[in-house]
Amino acid sequence: MRAAEEIWSTTRPPHVEHQHEVTVVADLSDTRAVDVIEETLRCRECGLRELGLILASPEWVHRRVESVSFRDDRTVRRRVSVDFSVPAAAPVLVVNGCRYRLLPLTIMRRKSLVNFDLRDEADASVPLLGLRQNQAVTHALAEAWACAVLDVDDLDVPERDFVHDLVNGTQEQLSAACAFADGEHAPPGLRSLVTDRRFIPVKTRLTEDFVMFVLAPDDHPGRRIYKFRYDEPLSTRYRQPGTVENGYARTPPFASRLSRLPILAALGWRPARIRFPTPAAENARSFHLEVHAPEG
Repeated sequence: MRAAEEIWSTTRPPHVEHQHEVTVVADLSDTRAVDVIEETLRCRECGLRELGLILASPEWVHRRVESVSFRDDRTVRRRVSVDFSVPAAAPVLVVNGCRYRLLPLTIMRRKSLVNFDLRDEADASVPLLGLRQNQAVTHALAEAWACAVLDVDDLDVPERDFVHDLVNGTQEQLSAACAFADGEHAPPGLRSLVTDRRFIPVKTRLTEDFVMFVLAPDDHPGRRIYKFRYDEPLSTRYRQPGTVENGYARTPPFASRLSRLPILAALGWRPARIRFPTPAAENARSFHLEVHAPEG
């Protein structure tokens, strides 16, 4: 995301190092106030700051350690620990009188998390934004970035709808929005946005991955260690060798069912290749991966 880092260095507001505080008027767990909470979290200043924290992750995330172990022949358990210092530029959320720092802890693949658990260094549970609340912050991030790229105060309807589908849409809506934006009938402003080299890596990240936002208590500044774990199913289908599109490594398509590689691997005549995507590896000063060989 080097192109994104370049524009961030020139567009970030001069007051970004100062504290920015948002008061959430209801409890995050109160399902009756979901719409009010979303509107509160859809703060463009928060979004711009969260993007800055993602781009500057190596400055405050000291080390990520990930461990992969096989539970059976179809599932692996992934354990990740994140050693970080709470950045001063992180937005402050006040929820029921309690102050939290909103942090983009990690970037995950767009898939359901099974048996997910997040805890701190004292083994206490860490507050996590819900799906719609997470989308509200991500929407603010994407909208603020699109305005910065286009150098406008507000987006026109086509760009606003595209950003909405990019963050909140289903897979079908996302595919349709990208196809329209890449088509010849797309409005000039939308075409300018989706072809800008500074917006492309952010768009690609949001289509394939999602940012996991956590709430770190503001009364515990300094060095922290958060740990999370989850189960991930293994695909039994082979993929083609890695591809690069627009300078960004994309998930390669599945290999043909008539390909010889899966058959030879199933017979034990060729090594079986297993992919472990780590989209957050670059968002740390140091990254360490351990893979424990399965039994047999």
